[in-house]
Amino acid sequence: MKNKERFLDDSRSFNFREFFRVNDNNEFVHKVDINAFLDNITNQDSNTNYPFSTKQYRDELRHTLWLLPGVKEANAFEKLLNEHRIFGKEYKIVNVVKDDKSDSNEVATNGDLDKVRQAIGDPSQSKTITLTVRKLTTGVNIPEWTAVLFLSNTNSAMNYLQAAFRAQTPFSHEKLGMKKN
Repeated sequence: MKNKERFLDDSRSFNFREFFRVNDNNEFVHKVDINAFLDNITNQDSNTNYPFSTKQYRDELRHTLWLLPGVKEANAFEKLLNEHRIFGKEYKIVNVVKDDKSDSNEVATNGDLDKVRQAIGDPSQSKTITLTVRKLTTGVNIPEWTAVLFLSNTNSAMNYLQAAFRAQTPFSHEKLGMKKN
C-alpha cells in the first residue's frame, strides 16, 4: 500500500480509526502523522484557511467539540493536544470520556456538562476543546460551542446531524457578541 493510501478503508474512504490507532501502551501508532495534521490546521499559509491557522479563527473557534473514534484514542489525543505548541498553550482540553471503561458509554451526565461549563467559565477569557466519542452529541446544549470537528467515521446520518447541530445553539455574550457563524 502506498504511503498516502495507508489510511484508506476498503471503500477507499479515509479511515479515522486507523489514523488514530493506538498501540498496547495507549500511544498513537501514527503519532508523526497526527502531529503533522495538528500543525497543518494551526499553521498560517497564504494558500489555505485552516480552522485554527490564525488568531482570528482561533478567537472564533474559542469553544469546540471534537469527536474521536474511541476512548483510548481520545485519551491519547488529549495528551498530544496538551503537548502541542498552539493547542497546549491556548486551549483547555476537556476529555469527557477519559474515565469511560468502554466506547459504548454514550450517556452524558451532569458531571460531564459541569466539566465543560467549568472549563469554559467566562467564555471571553477562555478557549476549550471538548473531546468525546459520543457523549454530549445529542440532547444537550453548550451554547458557547462554535464548531464540531469530526475526527471519527460515522455511518448514521442521524448521529452526524445530531452532533453537527451542537454548534447551532444560539449564544450571545456581552464581550463576544452574538454567535453568527
